[in-house]
Amino acid sequence: MTEDCDDKKPIAIFKPDRAAKLHSSGEYLSGRVTLTNITNKSTSATLKFHKLKCIDEKDYICKYYVIDMDGAVSTAKSETTSILVIGNDVFVSEWWTVMFTSTGNIGKPPGKLIWQKISPQQKMSVTYSNETTEIEELPEICSFRGTSNLTIQISGEDFKAKIRCFDTSQANVRGMYVETEPFDVLCE
Repeated sequence: MTEDCDDKKPIAIFKPDRAAKLHSSGEYLSGRVTLTNITNKSTSATLKFHKLKCIDEKDYICKYYVIDMDGAVSTAKSETTSILVIGNDVFVSEWWTVMFTSTGNIGKPPGKLIWQKISPQQKMSVTYSNETTEIEELPEICSFRGTSNLTIQISGEDFKAKIRCFDTSQANVRGMYVETEPFDVLCE
C-alpha cells in the first residue's frame, strides 16, 4: 500500500553545515539508524538502517528545498523508496534456486545495478555484473529507475553468506546498498 508521503511528518532533518538529526516523529528510529549529512565533498544525505523492525515497512521519500543564487526557494522530492521487512533469518535449503530483486534510482545517465555474494565461509565475494536490468525514465526528477533480478543456486558453501545490490555510481559510498541477512542453509 502506498501512502501519501506529502501528508506525513519528516523523520529526519538534514541541514547543510549542521549535524543531521532525527525529527521528533522519527524518534522510534533512535539507535537503529545512522544519518550522514551533505558536505562540501558529498551531495548524498543518507539514512542507513542497522536493524529493521516491522514498523519500518513503508514508503519513503526525500523532500528537499533548493535556494538559488537570488535567494528564491523551490521544493523537489525524490521518487518513492519502499522497505519490505521479511524477517530476521533467511532459511534456504541447499540446491534451491533463489531469485533476488532490487529496484532503485540509478541516476542520470543511468548507472547499472551490481550484485555481490559475500561469503564469510569462503572469505571472498562474487560479483554478478551481467544481470538484466529494466530501466524506466523518471522525467519528473530527471533520473532513471532500474530493476534487476539475480537468480542463483544456493549450496552449503553459502552458509552465512549475504547478497548485496548497489548502483555502480554508489559503489564507493558507504551504506548505499541493500543487503540480505546472512543465510542459514539447511543441508541434506
